[in-house]
Amino acid sequence: MKIERIECQTARMKMNSLVRVYHNNAPLEQFSVTSDSGHVYTVTRFANDETTGDAVIDTWGCTCPAGSHHRICKHVNATINHLALI
Repeated sequence: MKIERIECQTARMKMNSLVRVYHNNAPLEQFSVTSDSGHVYTVTRFANDETTGDAVIDTWGCTCPAGSHHRICKHVNATINHLALI
């Protein structure tokens, strides 16, 4: 698989009423992944704030059929493994 980083806006920071800083649901990083079959999919990493404001959870998504059903697909796994090697 071929993986390329796509330029995107970084997540904006917000402050809630308790003066805790958290991320909104904006994309942090986007990658263009060309699968072995030749299809090009977009893998996106989001930062989702917890309602407690104490933790930020990274969420990954993909535009492939498995990703559209909220499953972890091979494109997301390949991107995470690619980032671990950098």
